Amino acid sequence: MNVVVWIASGLLAAVGLALLQVGAAVFHGRRAEYKHWPVNAVFLAVAIFVAAARTAEVVR
Repeated sequence: MNVVVWIASGLLAAVGLALLQVGAAVFHGRRAEYKHWPVNAVFLAVAIFVAAARTAEVVR
């Protein structure tokens, strides 16, 4: 049971970080800081990958 809680909390953290990166991209876009978008895109991709991996673990 504790393993499921640990995996689910990791999933929620990954989804939260993905949402944070979307917000950061919007923030940088409004300030016309487009050079920061690739960094946000990399962090967003990693967060989505972790969330997908955690989802696969939870479903199993």
